Parts: sequence; structure tokens; C-alpha cells
Amino acid sequence: MVAVGYGVVLAVPRVRRALRDERYRMPPRSAARTALAVFGLWHVLPALDMARRNVALRRHRGRTALLTVVVTVVVTTLAGVLPAELRRRTGSVLAPVGLYWAVNGLGMLAAARAWRTDGEGPAPPRRVAPPAGANYGSDEAGD
Repeated sequence: MVAVGYGVVLAVPRVRRALRDERYRMPPRSAARTALAVFGLWHVLPALDMARRNVALRRHRGRTALLTVVVTVVVTTLAGVLPAELRRRTGSVLAPVGLYWAVNGLGMLAAARAWRTDGEGPAPPRRVAPPAGANYGSDEAGD
């Protein structure tokens, strides 16, 4: 939905000028700091959800949720420095997006591996041998 909204704004010349509003222009360092802070704050709700759902964190109610949020915001804010620098140096948004995608993908793979290693995850699908005499994929029956 957001992409559609931006697409409409970019397609209509009169509206497109609103995106170049000089009131929102700021020096590059200030823009980077603001973007980093917003990136860190964007992770407050996921951190609260993690503190609520994670069994290890659930045992320590109260301060742990606050600590989880603070650590998550600080770490994600600092983690945003590299993509911001990539964007500045390359002039393209593709490099930081690729980095972000790769880091999130590796995080998902690590979580899935940890889940299976602990024996709490679902068992991998079993390969079932076809019944004796079954001939899948051949057209010998003349259908």
C-alpha cells in the first residue's frame, strides 16, 4: 500500500513537488543521525514482543522487558551506521538494502538452526518411499 501511495505521488507532477519541500531539508549528518534514531526506535514494538514471547526472557518480567527494548534500540541504531555509510559512499540505496536483506536472512537461518538444534522445532519432512510397483510420472498405462 505504501508503495502504491508513493507511486501516485511520484506520477503526479503537482504532488511530486511536495516531496521537495525545503522545510524538511537538513544537512547530511543531521539526516543520517535522524534516520539512525528512527531506525532504532522502529524496533521498539518487536523488542517488546520478543520480551513477551521469549521463554528465557519471560522468566524475568519487569526490568527485562525494559532492558530488552533499550538494548534492541541501541544495537539497531548502531547497526544502521553501516547501511547509512554504504548509501553515502555508493550513492545508491541498493547496497544497504542488499546488506539489510542478507543480515535478516542470515538471522532467520540462524534462528531456524537453533530451533532445530534444541529439539524444539518441527521435524524435517520425511521422504516416504512410493508403494511397491508404483510408477509415477510414466505414461505406460496409455492414458
